[in-house]
Amino acid sequence: MRVLWVRGNDSIHFNRPHTWFSLGLRGTGKSSLLEHIAEQYINEDHVIFDLFGSRDGESLAWLRSPYAKDKKILLLKGENVDVEASFPVKTVEAVRLDDFENNDIIVSSSPLYLNIDQEFLYAAKLTDLLYKRLHHKRLVYLIVREAANFCYSRLKVSDSQTFAKSQMIYLIREARHVGLALGLDSIRW
Repeated sequence: MRVLWVRGNDSIHFNRPHTWFSLGLRGTGKSSLLEHIAEQYINEDHVIFDLFGSRDGESLAWLRSPYAKDKKILLLKGENVDVEASFPVKTVEAVRLDDFENNDIIVSSSPLYLNIDQEFLYAAKLTDLLYKRLHHKRLVYLIVREAANFCYSRLKVSDSQTFAKSQMIYLIREARHVGLALGLDSIRW
């Protein structure tokens, strides 16, 4: 796939923290588009952080991708969850900012948490950690599938739905300042 700006023949460069937002019905390729964009970022030596997705664990597909052979992959899990894998595994509580510089692909997937509430709480914690990323050598391409559900994860740690939505908007507006490229998809805007 070759991606160009509609307004001309200028190629899109993947060394900038762009925000990518894909809307569409089920099965229209929203996640596939985000994964293709992720490949462009990793090919430029940036980091893929597949943070949030559907309950079926679709983000675990990175473990069988061609990148799994020669890239450093880190799996994130919740407390009290046992994971046997040939890749390094860390609890979210143990994640540090340097993990985002020292790994190529970081995966946080629903099957690696006790329940949806634990996943929501940890997704918010990881996002908050990324806000502290004031210095970086590599961009982090943050994939959030089902962005409307991710917004709900912010509600778990917020006082109101309005505040949770405003935090999501803040992430979208300010991500570039901490070296985050965002890939978001949703069925609903």
